[in-house]
Amino acid sequence: MINPTIIAYNLLFVICYLLFVISIRNDLTTENAENTERDEYRTMLTDLILLPISHSPFPIPQSFMMTKFLLTSFDTWQSHQKSNSSDDLLARISQIKSLPYSLTFLRKLPVDAECAPNLAIAQINQLQPDTIICCGMAESRQKLTLESCACCDTDMLKTTVNLEPLIADLATTEISHEAGKYVCEALYYAVLKHLADSQFSTKCIFVHVPILTSENADKIVADFSLIMRRLTAGTSEKPGF
Repeated sequence: MINPTIIAYNLLFVICYLLFVISIRNDLTTENAENTERDEYRTMLTDLILLPISHSPFPIPQSFMMTKFLLTSFDTWQSHQKSNSSDDLLARISQIKSLPYSLTFLRKLPVDAECAPNLAIAQINQLQPDTIICCGMAESRQKLTLESCACCDTDMLKTTVNLEPLIADLATTEISHEAGKYVCEALYYAVLKHLADSQFSTKCIFVHVPILTSENADKIVADFSLIMRRLTAGTSEKPGF
């Protein structure tokens, strides 16, 4: 028989978590609310939430938690490039206010096969994200392409993510098995190797982004947003949200 105290403890956990979610969604914004009061309230709720976790036989489902994303992009590297499409995409994503995730952006990484991985890995170690999406530009491609693997010399590492459900029904996205043999692949390989060596359960994919135009930009953003949702849900969802 379950101890009534434990049941009460977990009910408190659920109630506090729901209050915490509501406070974030509504941002506790009223005309007279002070930032300090808001911060104190959130701290109190966070303390209450964290208190029962180690004693709880009924953990809150992962789907209730706010997924931490790390999104990376590259800077330009040739004189004719006004911007990097991977960074253009993340700029668009950063403007969407309704995404129910915690987003950290590591934008405009230098196009350097040593420096870019080092910066990304340092951010991974600090943030410890649930999911990483590394993005790079593919000027010659017409669709978003999710890379299945990355190579370094004769060694090949594959993403642990099942890519097929991520692209189901998406007209502007496909899977690629060739990450480009350049800095994009060097970054992808380094991140996958770091996650494997560190035994992190973090999901990681690499997405090549075509040049964004007035004709394709909205579709690319919609597909990318749905891919993020599917990575969070772990299921294949129909487009059109």
